[in-house]
Amino acid sequence: MNKILIFSKDIKLDTLFSARIKTAEIPAGTAFVTLYDNELNPVAERMIFLNADRKMKVQIGVSKPNTRPGSETELTINTTDEKGNNISSIISVSAIDSSLGFYNGIPYSDIESLFLFDTEFYNNLPQSIRCTGLKNADNKTIDLLMMTYGWRKYTFKETAMVIHEKRKDNYDHLKISNPGKDKKGREVINILSPEGGEILTLRLNENMETLLPFDSLDVMARQIMILPDDDPARNSNPVNIEFPENREYADSAKLMKTDFPYSEADFVSVNNDQTLFNPDSSIMIDPITIKGTRKKPTEHVAKTAEEYKYAGALTLYSKDFKGEQTFEDILYKLNAFRINKYYKTIVLRTIQFKDKIGIGYVYRPALVVVDDVPIYTKTYSPIAQMPTSDIASITVVRGTQGFSRYGENAANGVVIVTTKTGNRINGIIDPNDKPEPVDNNLKQVRIFRSEVEYYTPTKEQVEIVPEYQFRPTLLWKSDVYLDGSGPVLFKYPNNMGKGTVLIFVNGVSMTNLVGSGKGSYNIR
Repeated sequence: MNKILIFSKDIKLDTLFSARIKTAEIPAGTAFVTLYDNELNPVAERMIFLNADRKMKVQIGVSKPNTRPGSETELTINTTDEKGNNISSIISVSAIDSSLGFYNGIPYSDIESLFLFDTEFYNNLPQSIRCTGLKNADNKTIDLLMMTYGWRKYTFKETAMVIHEKRKDNYDHLKISNPGKDKKGREVINILSPEGGEILTLRLNENMETLLPFDSLDVMARQIMILPDDDPARNSNPVNIEFPENREYADSAKLMKTDFPYSEADFVSVNNDQTLFNPDSSIMIDPITIKGTRKKPTEHVAKTAEEYKYAGALTLYSKDFKGEQTFEDILYKLNAFRINKYYKTIVLRTIQFKDKIGIGYVYRPALVVVDDVPIYTKTYSPIAQMPTSDIASITVVRGTQGFSRYGENAANGVVIVTTKTGNRINGIIDPNDKPEPVDNNLKQVRIFRSEVEYYTPTKEQVEIVPEYQFRPTLLWKSDVYLDGSGPVLFKYPNNMGKGTVLIFVNGVSMTNLVGSGKGSYNIR
């Protein structure tokens, strides 16, 4: 029960045993009864379901069991305890049109099956039982199912404990022996290392054996030579050298297979400062030239620059204004005739006229367009403090070429601003805007559409807007609070098609009781 031990007692298997446990204070759900031996090894285990009646009851009321297409439905929901008293709770409510892909004959997994029953037990149940639903079974049936599919018997193989004595072998030496007749045997053995140049004298024991520790040799020693004795008669007995080894380990190591096609190199630890280099053992490797092809950089072209490329338009990209902070800081790069930062206007060109007095000039501001949305007040005030990190490109059209798209407001030029969000909508990728990696395995699977995406429209909208007339989810409320004073009321329009609407309610009371409910009605 929430992985908390609630009862423990020692028993003897040769006697009858019975115990009574008070479960009134224990919440409803699955409990495990496990039998252990003297060494606390599990022997057997089964599941039981406690306090099956202690759960939140959900009452669902529908205004009409049979309604017409496009009409409204009033849904009332109330939560009570096992005695029928109103209780406060938090629930989720959904109404689904089963004619759009949900088969109304299969029970939907509810909060009771997910939280009250063990997951492993629920997954072991046959599909026919899961389709029926555990909440539709009585207490005796559930207990029988738990005894059948929630029963475990643990068997342990008896393994003999093999105690290996600690070996006292020393692998840092050579064992040298001079067997043979005692009269012709040696008393000492002289060893010379060509690399070190020193002669070592080893005295034999009564068994005609001696040891040569490796650390007694020079660090540069790679080979040894046994010098002949001064008495030629003693050279008739052979001198044997035995390398210490663990034959049992070596034989077993030959049977092992490694996943690596190579073995690790042996590195020598040297304590002196002499350079280790032997020309006879070195391998010269010819130099290799690695050539690669240079990837052509991706050229980013704004959509507006492509449209007005024959109109002498000027286009700036995000790489052209890296040092600036806001849109207003970029204006000096537009080569505009005049920029009025008080009125937030941009004048791209002047209009010359001549009257009786003389020649005059008219300064009319250009039209500012942000993601194909014109600012008809001809001011850049709404985007003056827009961060440059959000701007993909700015296109300046000085002539009247923008008249065909934006009308008379573009007669004095157009400043077209495209944000990075607008670029993505138009299918253009900015090379300076690094896309986030997409992992399909991390995408959440949504059972119901969120209220932001599919909000509940009004009855008038369903009758007028075609996309609202056939919706998979008619109603979805994720967090509904019931204060315990009575039922709550929901009103929503139905689809224009005919079919069965399923209603699902799942929630938890303020006293930690879980509960679920299901209802349905027909659209005819």
